Amino acid sequence: MAIYFAGYLSPIRNKLGNAVGRKWRTLDVLSVYNGRPRNPRTTAQQTQRTRFGFCAKVARAFSTAVELGFKGLCDGTPIPQRSMFIKKNIENVLMDDPTNPTMDFTEVVIAEGALPEAQFGAASFADPLSVEVPLTNNADTPGADARDKVYLFVYSPEANAGMLGNTKVRSDESIACTVPAYWNGHRVHVWGFAIGAGNDNMGVISNSRYLGSGTIS
Repeated sequence: MAIYFAGYLSPIRNKLGNAVGRKWRTLDVLSVYNGRPRNPRTTAQQTQRTRFGFCAKVARAFSTAVELGFKGLCDGTPIPQRSMFIKKNIENVLMDDPTNPTMDFTEVVIAEGALPEAQFGAASFADPLSVEVPLTNNADTPGADARDKVYLFVYSPEANAGMLGNTKVRSDESIACTVPAYWNGHRVHVWGFAIGAGNDNMGVISNSRYLGSGTIS
């Protein structure tokens, strides 16, 4: 694959001779045309394709969270955040029934980094169309700051959609996320993570924490 800049070949789209021009992220690239691609259809290959497709579908619903949570891992690399989500979580796709893949959400990772995690309590689903999680101020942990931003993410498998709650700080007492009315009765999964906002940890991201599941009322 060749990256090219302005010139008599620029811009190229589609096929020219044995070269194929296309846009990849923000770059114009050229690739060699493969007229006879291999397309193995073994059981293992088909299973992996199904696993990848399902994980990519879930990744779209997690995009608002992983754009933040994987920013530190992806900055300076050619890997977009949603691709990082797939890389980190594809093995969590369960293929017990090859026609109906599922995911072990308890193992799903949506953020990764060196910032100390926020101290989350148990998720509560008592309020209508809302998920609330108590916070314990652990700003005295080395590397943490009371001003660190805390995020709550709620995902509905039934809707294949996710919601990011209002941002709080590490020193707040709780964090909540309001979900759409059509999620009433949906069983949802909840994660939390933090991003540094102090003088010494600005932009540093914590690992995500799975906070449990419950039914929206």
